[in-house]
Amino acid sequence: MKTRRFSSTGRLLIGCVAVWGLLQSYTPAASSESAPDLQELLQRIQVYTDTFYGEFGNCVLEEKYTQRLKGTDNRMQPVLQIRVLRADVLLVWVESAQQWALFRDVYEVDGKDVRERGDRLQRLFLTAPAELDAVIAESARYNIGPARRNINVPTLVLSFLKKEHIARFEFKLDGKDKIEGQVTVKLDFTETERPTMISNRGQDVFSKGSVWVDPQTGVVRRTRLAVQGLGSGEPRAEIVVTFKESDASGIAVPSHMTERYTFPGSRSGALAPDISGQAEYTNIRKFRIQTESTVASPKAGTE
Repeated sequence: MKTRRFSSTGRLLIGCVAVWGLLQSYTPAASSESAPDLQELLQRIQVYTDTFYGEFGNCVLEEKYTQRLKGTDNRMQPVLQIRVLRADVLLVWVESAQQWALFRDVYEVDGKDVRERGDRLQRLFLTAPAELDAVIAESARYNIGPARRNINVPTLVLSFLKKEHIARFEFKLDGKDKIEGQVTVKLDFTETERPTMISNRGQDVFSKGSVWVDPQTGVVRRTRLAVQGLGSGEPRAEIVVTFKESDASGIAVPSHMTERYTFPGSRSGALAPDISGQAEYTNIRKFRIQTESTVASPKAGTE
């Protein structure tokens, strides 16, 4: 897995180039009329997921993300809050955690440019090595609502399917379905091992959900994640992501994401809010990261 190091004197340069070439490291399995068994399908998914991170790790998408909060305040007056975010989303390799994280670089909130964006990116990636918690927190900075929501990223379930994590889950075949005209096999998953992939204030939160997969190639075409927090006031969350091929590379990238958070109760007496979101992903392009350093000429008379 390739790492990217940023020097403190460097300058982050992201340049768009042609959209991906043909995938070299991944060859889809031969077509077959019979669907593979569960273990064979899980092996294909792991191969595909490794390929996805290798290819998508060099790309960036534009995200338009609309969040809505509905509820009532303590005086039982209706509350409606809407926020529209525009961002670039990309995978970044976090050296300190030795893992990929999806970074949401928000550049516009409700039609207004984000201030001090450059300074924040400088501090996050260039001044010192990036920390996983800092990358996740920055990606969630502009989310609305009382819950600390940082699981609303379109690649989260894909990280569950990587070979270093997939053994934490139990899978069960649940028939076939069509996703945008493509035949898929549906697999339901349940997390069984600790520590869990998601935590709430340091406590384990078990995940469950489903993935829709091309049975012959392992390409993931849709994911569904369902989690419930700890305690009576914690939200239930459901996040569904649809993936679509962008070219002939053999992988599918996020195209749509929907989310819903419902709260079972509220200590304040106000009606617990209902939070929903819809995101669209467009304009995929490759990028490159490089650093530049400047060395000053020595002053006259110095050694």
